[in-house]
Amino acid sequence: MNVLLTLGRMPKGLELARGLKAAGCTVFVADPHKNHVCRHSNVVTKSIQVTAPNVSETGYLDDMIAAVQTHDIELVIPVSEESVYAAKLIARLPDGVQFFGPTFETARDLHDKLRFNQLAAAHGLSVPTSARLGSPEADAIVAASDVIIKPIHASAGIDIETVPKGSSLPASRPRPSLVQQKICGRLLSCLSLARDGQCLGTAVYEGTIFSGSVAIAFQRAADSAPVEAWAARFIKAAGYNGFISFDMFIEDDGQAYAIECNPRLTSGIHLFDNADLARAAITPDRRAPVQFRTRQAFQHFWPCLGVTEMALIKGGFREKFHHFIRSADITWSGKDIMPFVMMNFCSMEILKNCWRGQMSLGEAAITDVEWRG
Repeated sequence: MNVLLTLGRMPKGLELARGLKAAGCTVFVADPHKNHVCRHSNVVTKSIQVTAPNVSETGYLDDMIAAVQTHDIELVIPVSEESVYAAKLIARLPDGVQFFGPTFETARDLHDKLRFNQLAAAHGLSVPTSARLGSPEADAIVAASDVIIKPIHASAGIDIETVPKGSSLPASRPRPSLVQQKICGRLLSCLSLARDGQCLGTAVYEGTIFSGSVAIAFQRAADSAPVEAWAARFIKAAGYNGFISFDMFIEDDGQAYAIECNPRLTSGIHLFDNADLARAAITPDRRAPVQFRTRQAFQHFWPCLGVTEMALIKGGFREKFHHFIRSADITWSGKDIMPFVMMNFCSMEILKNCWRGQMSLGEAAITDVEWRG
């Protein structure tokens, strides 16, 4: 089977590409960046440069359809923040070409943090009270509790602000934002693979080393039953198809509250057996649970190395070093070494965005592909 992945710059895309190759697929990767980590992998047959959707949505979709036709693609799998745009391909794909992911309408609604909150509440699932910034409902929330303000459309922990109970809220922000009741507890993330409303597997994990608010090392979480149950209920209620992830807080009483949804792959993919995950993604009638890896701790080696070294100066070195030495790098493979070797070189385009636009690394990595409503 010829499979097209819609982004190649992220290690999660590389993990999926390796799994697809192990499952017998021929893997093609599209990305607006000419140089990216998947391009240097020996499991990728061809890397295709396409127009960035935030430069021209029409150009992006036209380029993607051309890639599908040129390379006889049989299955398209969205990877990261470009997935909302990629879902628009469904209406244009040639007969017989499958798309493993939600419809555009579903992807758009779940990427919208406020809309997701409303949908989950309508399904009877626990979520923090939320409202649009500038509304009377938002003023009522901050009068009753500490709140988080964050963009309605954003990823990578961008532009998040905490406001104490009883404080005045800003009148507006550069991006449309929501005000959300602050939930305290243990922060966990999860990634699920779903087929027509059935959850075939959920990897629950927690960060161990952070760069800002973004986890760059993580481990599989114990006592994850409340998260798995929440995810399975949402997937069934939504009739979801594809990869989906949630960030949740678990309170002391065991109650799980989902604070946001990512209708796409996340780092949780590294906890699954990648070949079995790929087989589940390419097999429409697959209903067997996806298998996990034996190893349970992973890291982005290069940024973790920098953060661990800085801890010698800033403090917290012992804890970070403990997680650093016990976590496997997410790009390393003895059968496919070049992605690890070339990782820093592949990041130059992203680093240029950081310097030019004064962005965080997470924001710079997705600025050309993220859906902004």
